[in-house]
Amino acid sequence: MMASRILGASALVVLLVLNTAPSETKDYPKLISGKWKVTKADPETVPVGAVFDFLADGKLKFRYSADGQELELNGRYKLEGTKLTITVQFGDEEKSQNVEVTQLDQKTLALLDPDKRTVELRRP
Repeated sequence: MMASRILGASALVVLLVLNTAPSETKDYPKLISGKWKVTKADPETVPVGAVFDFLADGKLKFRYSADGQELELNGRYKLEGTKLTITVQFGDEEKSQNVEVTQLDQKTLALLDPDKRTVELRRP
């Protein structure tokens, strides 16, 4: 009796995952396009108030303030499922960061880096 309950519960979980995971992420490329403003960020990530502009062609613009100056960096991004790779140009050097998209809808984008630091962005 207990084994059949566990088996039934396991089958339900598998069906829920199979039915929801692809549909949740299939719209991610469309949902991520546009401007996002950082509203919360763990230390050593990005400054609160910074703006990411994810363009439909995979290009990225990143604007932020540092020491009273407005700075803009250009780069690109690649989104595969919930894995987001951001590559930004710093002078002659490129830096890439892989993060996990933990939430993405019309209003909120939440990211988790490999060191378990979080960044939350909202549409401006």
